[in-house]
Amino acid sequence: MKNAQVSTDDLQNDGASASGAVRSAVKHTTIADALRHRIVSHDLPPGSQLPTRSEIERQFGASSVTVQRALDTLIQDGFVHATRRRGTFVAENPPHLSRYGLVFPVHPQRDPGHWTRFWSALSNEAVSMRRPGVCELEFFTGLADHFDASDYSRLER
Repeated sequence: MKNAQVSTDDLQNDGASASGAVRSAVKHTTIADALRHRIVSHDLPPGSQLPTRSEIERQFGASSVTVQRALDTLIQDGFVHATRRRGTFVAENPPHLSRYGLVFPVHPQRDPGHWTRFWSALSNEAVSMRRPGVCELEFFTGLADHFDASDYSRLER
């Protein structure tokens, strides 16, 4: 997650101009980041209900469209789920409690001479621990000084 520097003006204005569109994009990210922080810090624990959309609009001085974009981001990232007429709730197994990444400096097929038996054993054991929705593991390989590797950008996201 990248944190954007946001001025007070950015939080106060949700205009329709080109600069307003940029502020809106920054604002929806700011709202999503703030709610994500409350979830990760357990201020909003798993299963709890988020503030209403109108409360979020008032708190951030944002339009309903901007708030919806922020909530859509959190839904897509697996932090919350929305139910009709009931509200938006923190996921029972949000990503920070159920998704893990295992990072290896080399790739087993591209660099077999440097792939150790320890890494093979570790990756095999990790595969056996996977439980959809409870313990999800992703593998990232070949990252030793390769910031342009596809796995590096996937890890960064």
